[in-house]
Amino acid sequence: MERALGGSGKVSFKKLGAEVTAYQKALSDLKEAQAVYADTYTALIAAQKSYIEAQQSGTEQEKESARQALETAQANADAASENINALQETADSARQSLSNTASGLKTSMENVRDGLQQIASGSISGAYNGLITLGKGAKEVDGKLGEAFGKVSKHLRMCLLSAGL
Repeated sequence: MERALGGSGKVSFKKLGAEVTAYQKALSDLKEAQAVYADTYTALIAAQKSYIEAQQSGTEQEKESARQALETAQANADAASENINALQETADSARQSLSNTASGLKTSMENVRDGLQQIASGSISGAYNGLITLGKGAKEVDGKLGEAFGKVSKHLRMCLLSAGL
């Protein structure tokens, strides 16, 4: 069923898989950036300590060197922090895309299931309504099966409308 329903575009198992992979990568990149930030923060603390020591007992050259090292460490920590913020936004966006696709796929699969249950009800109206429900669910899923059932559903609804029902 996955192969018949899968593809790219609309909602599909293939799209869901790609979005899972993108989300995993975003989380991995974020974790790596957090580790870099921890290292830069440690370097900043060390630079602050060296700066304080240089101010208390260092020569003018040592004071200037410590000031420059502190500025560099602060700039590195700021850049690492900004990188974390950007990667957090990327991860949040990837999570939202994944959630939307999963919800859409779930809804489509529920419509397909409901349509099949209506078809199996044994009544003509149940079969008719089941085909329409099945088609509505399947047309939201990319792939040849989804396209075919979407067309069936559309034609059945047109027949219903033209018959005045």
